[in-house]
Amino acid sequence: MSTGWGSWVTPYVMDPVNHLVLYYGDDYGNIYKTTNGGNTWSLKNANFGNSIFSIAVAPSNTDYMYACSLNKIKISADAGSNWTEITGDVPHDGIGFNYLAVSNVNPEEIWVALSGYSEGEKIFYSDDAGAPWINISGSLPNVPVNTMYMKTILPMEFISALISAYFIRIA
Repeated sequence: MSTGWGSWVTPYVMDPVNHLVLYYGDDYGNIYKTTNGGNTWSLKNANFGNSIFSIAVAPSNTDYMYACSLNKIKISADAGSNWTEITGDVPHDGIGFNYLAVSNVNPEEIWVALSGYSEGEKIFYSDDAGAPWINISGSLPNVPVNTMYMKTILPMEFISALISAYFIRIA
């Protein structure tokens, strides 16, 4: 595999249905895919232009995948062959995108976690693949959000911030 360097926390993501399929995001905004457990890799032209921070593959339809860099969010509905930017109105000046989570039951339901210390701009949600985005930050403290988890049985996000963990119930 001839790829670029990885970021400080390089995203490697395993397909939630097929353990032989993995994705890797590099420092140059490229995403690579293997379908044979890492023996060979192919370039998926995501063209982010800078480091990939997070990759998420929908368990309910693994053709749907999302990726983000510091200032872009993109979707692929064909397992990474074609990408469309869906950043929309999610703020990213002075902050950045840290993490993506996708629903286990709806491939168009997506959350994005924001880094930085912008009050009230921590978590954005879309139930339509990024059109539109809704700010669900609520009363989360003004610290960077580093990761999230979507629980299938009771729709709930687990949010891990810089210094604490929080739960947000979704109606």
